[in-house]
Amino acid sequence: MESWRTEVIYYSSKKYFEDLISSILKAQNSVILETYIFDCDEIGMAVLEALRSAAQRGVKVRVVTDGVGSFFQLPKLKSLLHSYNVDYQVFHPLFLSSFFRWNVLWLRKIFQLSAKWNKRLHRKICLIDNNWLFLGSFNITNVAYRETGVQVTGHETERVLAAFESNWAGDEPYTINIQKIYNPNSLIRLNQTRRLRKSYNRDLRNRIARAKKRVWITNAYFIPPPSILRALIMEREKNVDIRILVPSRSVPWFMKLLTETYYRTLLHSGIRIFEYQCDFLHAKTLLIDDWALIGSSNWNHRSFLHDQEIDAVLTHKNSIESLESQFLIDCRSSLEINENLLPRRRWLDKLLIKFLQLIRYWL
Repeated sequence: MESWRTEVIYYSSKKYFEDLISSILKAQNSVILETYIFDCDEIGMAVLEALRSAAQRGVKVRVVTDGVGSFFQLPKLKSLLHSYNVDYQVFHPLFLSSFFRWNVLWLRKIFQLSAKWNKRLHRKICLIDNNWLFLGSFNITNVAYRETGVQVTGHETERVLAAFESNWAGDEPYTINIQKIYNPNSLIRLNQTRRLRKSYNRDLRNRIARAKKRVWITNAYFIPPPSILRALIMEREKNVDIRILVPSRSVPWFMKLLTETYYRTLLHSGIRIFEYQCDFLHAKTLLIDDWALIGSSNWNHRSFLHDQEIDAVLTHKNSIESLESQFLIDCRSSLEINENLLPRRRWLDKLLIKFLQLIRYWL
């Protein structure tokens, strides 16, 4: 089985950004960075300063931020990165004026633009000298949530570089060379094409179906497709230990309303649910027996069907033990949900939930 040369897990944003900035400052050849949110706050400016320093030393530095996640920061980012001689792109920028350009096929154009804008860059990665890879749930921001990230080294980073280059070149999904970024046994899971999404979604269902002892899920958003929900319920019927750890509050707030609609079905199946109480839980990790995953993927329709995500399979024994230990620590800081704690909804909440269920494909 393939394995990373090194694996370092982070549960603290302070340590994560210290190591990220330190690694950028040591870069000799290249730095690529992708993120959904890049705030020009204290953390963001520290990262920008490290990128500036690297570019001044002749390091090739390229940055991509999402057009929605970093929308309000784009003018400042463009100005600063241009002045630092850092190459910069915005993933699917919101050019609203495109809606108003006269075109005989304007309805088709609006539909195409809407479909494109719905696909966001949700990955959070930084690859330094094509060797040190940082990824996980950490956006570049001062906002401190309960996050999980990892730094890995190994030849699998080549797949991350290939995926980045496809985005940078503006390749359409049907033109991407899948062989460069896909291997069913790869330690990196990317979803830039429909084929890749289908493959990894199917693999996830199969891994759940083969679980022998546990499926422990930590995720900010739990709104799974029906096929994933069925797989979890069927495994619980085999006495597999299934636990789901979610936040007690959500950002945005209405996502928790949707998550709660699954509670009764899950509890009736014997699946345990924990709501993290200390802060907003933004981490995305998964333990299926001794198979471990860290990344940016949520358990919602956006991650399964639309957004670009990245997850890393960890294989080192100490990494798996660390994730197991942290999961139990987080559960002790959580409220375990039972039927007596299921919320009683007002008619207005029920109406809102019905509406959210209708549009959950986009959430």
